[in-house]
Amino acid sequence: MRGCKLKSALFYIAAPTTLQLLFANRRDLRSISLGPNLKQKQNSSIVISNLRDATSLDYSADTVCWSDIKTESIQCWTGNSSVTIADSLPAPEDVAIDWICENLYWSDSDTNRIEVVGLEEPYHRRVLVYEDLDQPRAIVLDSNEGYLFWSDWGEQARIERVAMDGGGRRVSR
Repeated sequence: MRGCKLKSALFYIAAPTTLQLLFANRRDLRSISLGPNLKQKQNSSIVISNLRDATSLDYSADTVCWSDIKTESIQCWTGNSSVTIADSLPAPEDVAIDWICENLYWSDSDTNRIEVVGLEEPYHRRVLVYEDLDQPRAIVLDSNEGYLFWSDWGEQARIERVAMDGGGRRVSR
């Protein structure tokens, strides 16, 4: 059993009318349609602009979060405003949102840590993994099963996993 509660017993995920790809383009976050005719050139549209150096992003139903190397921070946008979730991060590499518990996870390749913060105020931040990390980079969540996977690009490159509460760490490859 996961260690979080759903806000409501009733929820749904609305299917978009056309598929969209959301991506970071350093200075802004953009969206491009992946409609039925993929052979035609598609123009991207700006979703969030005036960023310094956005390197990664993730999103849930109503929240988009991104890391910015230049501002050494992670920010999230909900509705029509953005908030800084974490700052003083020397090298925030990747972000991942747990859409079930509404937590945000990230890797930092300078501090060699993987951290987590709740997406609701007050933003409780916690170091999840810090031992035996060399250069943690890409992270991905399996929210249904409660696992976080990451790649470590250090001297002994590997892929590892840990429960999303920090327990049960093991090398996957």
